[in-house]
Amino acid sequence: LMLSGHGGVDYVRDLALHGFRRLLGHHFVDFVRPRHLYRLPSGMSPDQVAAEGAQLYGRGFTIGHWLDHDPRIRRDNVRERLASRDFDLVIFGSALRGLPLWDEVERAGYFDEGRVVFLDGEDESRWVDDAALGLNDRGPNGIANRTSLPL
Repeated sequence: LMLSGHGGVDYVRDLALHGFRRLLGHHFVDFVRPRHLYRLPSGMSPDQVAAEGAQLYGRGFTIGHWLDHDPRIRRDNVRERLASRDFDLVIFGSALRGLPLWDEVERAGYFDEGRVVFLDGEDESRWVDDAALGLNDRGPNGIANRTSLPL
C-alpha cells in the first residue's frame, strides 16, 4: 500500500509507484490515486489532452498518463484493510506532504513490526527527521525505514 497525502506530482513517489505497479500489478494499491499517472479518458479533445500535459514538467514525458486503470485495485476499503492487517508494507509516498491514515497505520501495529517506509523526494534533499513527522513521541519503533532518493 502506498499512501500519499496529495494526488499532485511528486517524482520520487511517482517513479516508485510505476515500479511497484510493474512488479506487483493490481496487488499494489495507491491511495490517493495520482490522476496524472493514469491514462486519460477516451474522447478528450486535443486541447483537453494538451491542457492535462501542460500541468506536468516536461509534459509528463516519462511518467505521465502511462498507467492503465485496473478495476481490481480496491481503494474504497483501505481503512478496513489496514485494520485487518491486509498489507505487507505501508509506504508513505510523500512524507512531508501529508501522512494520510497515520492513526490507522499506527493502531494496526505496522510501525511495531517495521513494515513502514517513508519516501522523501523533496527538492531540499534532506532527510525527513522525527520532529517533522511528529515521531519524536512515538517510541523506539516509530520508523522502520527512511528512504531519500535525491533527484
